[in-house]
Amino acid sequence: MCRAELLCCALLGACTVGPNYQRPTTTPPPAWQILNPTADAPLAGADSIPVTDDAQALAAWWTWFDDPLLTTLVEEAFAQNPDTRAAIARITAARAERRAARAGRGPTLGAGIGANRQQNPLPGLAEGLTFSLYEAGFDAQWELDLFGRQQSGSCGCAD
Repeated sequence: MCRAELLCCALLGACTVGPNYQRPTTTPPPAWQILNPTADAPLAGADSIPVTDDAQALAAWWTWFDDPLLTTLVEEAFAQNPDTRAAIARITAARAERRAARAGRGPTLGAGIGANRQQNPLPGLAEGLTFSLYEAGFDAQWELDLFGRQQSGSCGCAD
């Protein structure tokens, strides 16, 4: 074995834990609190942040910081971003455009079937002549993308 293979085996062997490994048990704290990591004193302004489960108060959580720039940015983000239904509709439309742009890359198949019943196409020659015409057809075509015309379609998406 070469050195690279030995090095890979050694590195992969270092990723394993022993057969006696036991996951440590952790218990979460009973309540969440804002503490300064360097000291056990609360952060400055932490007592001005309300602790609530009220959904209406939580819907505007950024106003608790009394920061006009933050409030402006959040309101601008809400104004410029659509709701969930509109976002899903835009994603669906983008996917449909992508499928349409990629449709020319594969083969195009077509099939048709028809039946026709006619009476005497030549009057005066054969009285009472009736005939049926049946037809079926199948078409397949595929344009090879030799020069990248299909690849550089309208959506600009490459494989």
